[in-house]
Amino acid sequence: MKKSAAALCAGVLFLLLLLRPAAFTEGVRTGLQLCAAVVIPSLFPFTAAATLAVRGKLPRPILRLASPLMRRLRQPPESAAILLLAMAGGYPVGAQAIGTALQNGSLTAAQAERLQCVCLNAGVGFTVNAVGAALLGSRAAGVLLFVSVTLGALVLLPLTCLLRPRAAVPTLPAPPPAAQALLVESVAAGARAMLTVCGLVALFSGLGSTVASFSLPPRAVTLLCCLLEVTGGCARAAGQVPLPVLAAVCAFGGLCVHLQVIALAGDAAPPLPRFYFFRLLHAALAAGVSAGLVRLFPQATAAFAQPAIRAEPWSGSAPAAVSLLILSALVILDLDTKKRIW
Repeated sequence: MKKSAAALCAGVLFLLLLLRPAAFTEGVRTGLQLCAAVVIPSLFPFTAAATLAVRGKLPRPILRLASPLMRRLRQPPESAAILLLAMAGGYPVGAQAIGTALQNGSLTAAQAERLQCVCLNAGVGFTVNAVGAALLGSRAAGVLLFVSVTLGALVLLPLTCLLRPRAAVPTLPAPPPAAQALLVESVAAGARAMLTVCGLVALFSGLGSTVASFSLPPRAVTLLCCLLEVTGGCARAAGQVPLPVLAAVCAFGGLCVHLQVIALAGDAAPPLPRFYFFRLLHAALAAGVSAGLVRLFPQATAAFAQPAIRAEPWSGSAPAAVSLLILSALVILDLDTKKRIW
């Protein structure tokens, strides 16, 4: 079944390459440029810091402050560092830290799965600098986005205590590295994570460029880009939709981010139904928080407020859009290598 799904997924991808090879190639080139200019400079320090934070030890005063809260969340005190990095660093940073913590025995499988459901945040760099300052022309709007998606994730934290963990597979913790090798290992882990992230960004940038090359209605193109890759989706939606919608897009993340998280999480990846339940809930909470903040701080969004996108007649390229949606669904279904329990 999974081999058939993978073969069909590859067939749809090759079909898109045959239909629009130039658009796909240009999209991949744009994605690689984006990685060099934005993704690697903003994420690489955080991915390296994630390994350092997990392998090292927090100062005792911080542990004392974090212990009561983390104990209520059924997490060890050291998880506070993972939570902070995930909220501030960006989408794949939390997955990288949680996967490393599971490997070295700092987290149990149940603790790792619970954290993985909520430690997927847009981060300061993406919301404030990329979406706020660069796309919307308003750093204040970016701050509102960051506060919205972060509060939405934090509100979900207590809900993870109710989750029933799946049966754990016993694993041997990795031996701790020597002190002088810790920095080298952290840099190497960050580089491996960046290779995975940049490969997926390039692929989905090519898919997004292919979507844009068809004569689809603007709303359909924007929706597909938001579902496939969050950066391209925000670039198309910025200034055209209300800020709460952008907050929902940033909180959901898009399929490209989801694959990054699943790839970097390893054995800590949660069951897909649970993962997408929290993605949708996070998007709804972020939109709600953003709507409240916009009422409190209307001046932050006044500069870029524009009319909604006008609807246009549907063109004859609907099969291309359907093919992309089928491809996305097949990729998601093919990821679930084990039968998992909600």
